[in-house]
Formats: sequence, structure tokens, C-alpha cells
Amino acid sequence: MNPKSKWNLVFILVIMAAIGVACSGNTDKANKLVDEANKLIDEASALSKTAETKNNEVFDKLPSSYPEGKDALTTTAKEAVDAYDKASA
Repeated sequence: MNPKSKWNLVFILVIMAAIGVACSGNTDKANKLVDEANKLIDEASALSKTAETKNNEVFDKLPSSYPEGKDALTTTAKEAVDAYDKASA
């Protein structure tokens, strides 16, 4: 191997090591962001399930109690809307 090729190889290895060191900190940050995003997705999923349950409850009771039972269903309907809003935020 000629001297120029050796220096090129050393230079490439130094550059690769520098890139590896520079990227290692970013990987940790990216993993933390992914973990945080997954946690938020889980929370939104739980809120969405709660909202769906309340929504189904309103529509299950609606035909038999509407319009007399409207006031009783208003609270549940508002809770469902609030849960959907929180899940979408």
C-alpha cells in the first residue's frame, strides 16, 4: 500500500469516528422523543376509547329517552366531546 493510500485510509477512519461520536448524542435524543411520542399516543388512545364509550352510551339511550331525557344525556355528550377534544390535541 502506498503512503498516499494509507493517509487517505487514516483520514477516512478519523472522519467516520468523528461522525459516529457526533451522531451518538442525537440518537439518544431521538429515542427520548420517540418514547415521549409513544406515551402521548397511548394517552390519546385511552381518551379516544373513553370518548367512544360515552358517545355510544348517549346514542344507546337517545331513541328511548329523547326529548324527555335530553338533559340527562347532555352531560354525557359534553364529556364525550371533551374527551375527543383532548384526544385530538
